[in-house]
Amino acid sequence: RYRLDEKLGEGGMGVVWSASHVVTHKQVALKILKVRSDENVWRFFREARIAAKIRSPHLVGVLDVDQDGGLFFIIMEFVPGGSVRGYVEKLKKQGRTGMDELVALDICIAAAKGLAEAHAHGVVHRDIKPDNILLPAGQNDTPLFSEAKLADLGLARGEGQDSQEEGR
Repeated sequence: RYRLDEKLGEGGMGVVWSASHVVTHKQVALKILKVRSDENVWRFFREARIAAKIRSPHLVGVLDVDQDGGLFFIIMEFVPGGSVRGYVEKLKKQGRTGMDELVALDICIAAAKGLAEAHAHGVVHRDIKPDNILLPAGQNDTPLFSEAKLADLGLARGEGQDSQEEGR
């Protein structure tokens, strides 16, 4: 149902692609489970369940989760733009050593709003880093810092989970 367009990133658990629905042409992000084992499949579906129950303009939304021919994937909102890490690397290439304070504050406030919404649903993210904060692109591909979104709830813990359940 989806055509993979471009590889966006790769983590320990999965590979994320920009993809297009073959009928509607809607652009999405599609995360594919890399290493299939019972434990990884359980964690992958757990991530989708946790992320799908939270709606926030500052968290990447999960639209669906599915499998096809042994391939497990999560369909997520596509966020045009890049990560905070990519933005900092771009600044370095321009000879800058860091970002403006107000820009950093806008990003932190947006990320904190996403965390607050997750916490309101009993979810702890546990993997905040520049790669997991996305900066939507506005006109002329200008990053919208105050609209930053947290991504990747793969390490998140939901309400009532303990360390035994974590290793399931």
